[in-house]
Amino acid sequence: MDRIEDNEDYGRQRNIENTEEQTDEDEFSEYLISNDVCNYVDCMIRHLEGISENDAISSGVPSFDRFINGGFHRNEYMVIGARPGVGKTSFIVTLIRNMLSEGKRVAFFSLEMSKQDITKRLIASYTRISLRSICDFDLIDEDSMVRIVDAANKLYSQPIYIIDTPAIKLDELKEKARGIRPEVHCILIDHIGLIDTGLDINIPRCEKIAVVSSALKQLADELSVPIICSLQLPRDHLHRDPSVSNLRDMSCVVQDADTALFIHRKTARSKWEKQDDLRDGEGNPVIQAVKIIIEKNRTGETGSFELGMNTNTVSFEEITQYQ
Repeated sequence: MDRIEDNEDYGRQRNIENTEEQTDEDEFSEYLISNDVCNYVDCMIRHLEGISENDAISSGVPSFDRFINGGFHRNEYMVIGARPGVGKTSFIVTLIRNMLSEGKRVAFFSLEMSKQDITKRLIASYTRISLRSICDFDLIDEDSMVRIVDAANKLYSQPIYIIDTPAIKLDELKEKARGIRPEVHCILIDHIGLIDTGLDINIPRCEKIAVVSSALKQLADELSVPIICSLQLPRDHLHRDPSVSNLRDMSCVVQDADTALFIHRKTARSKWEKQDDLRDGEGNPVIQAVKIIIEKNRTGETGSFELGMNTNTVSFEEITQYQ
């Protein structure tokens, strides 16, 4: 009898141990690579059968999409750096225009320009009428008026949310982003250096920017949405291609970023240099070649390509369509 009871006790003990082991395995099963392997194979099969869904959000610029694997992806934190006046805001507004044209919903935290200014830029981009005319109502003929009204009607129904709170606090930005996330596919911020961390005024700027950058990277992961931010670079070396070496105390931003790119455009040009500009659809030489340098790309290649910046409408286009 004692042996039987001992065996029963041993069996009960083994059952308890097995149950505990199974519980431990269940607790951590979500971390097993088998889940990701199955997801990858399933995705590959759907792709081969022609039924896969690409969650990338196209930039609307094929030259750009080729570098970033078809567009912007969930959880991605992208930084766009440029010196003052080169066109970082114009580049972001162009991306917004293109995403809206593809039916995507967008949230834009504009810390440098008002909603009214962004609206005017979008209308200029849609109509291809000069931004100066849009702002000053200058040289607007009947045809231009029709194009402006059509663009305004189109923009009126577009799903874009513009938050233009100056020097918005980091906690407020995160709170608004969490609240608006179910409504949008992408969040853009212009620019990262204007976000208020709420930290003591004596704390160095580089540390504050590091706090903001790290928080935005975490926010992209939390919300599972691409977050695209602009970053203002120092004015030095205006005639050289910008790079990480230009960032000095802001290199932490590039370290956090999944993708980091820089815009290089020569802003001070002679009349002879302006003669090299390409012509727009109306024959005006206003399309300046601009270099886009992708210096960091965790999911694709690095390198550079050229876009055309329309200095009248202050928007970017594929340069090949003007050649």
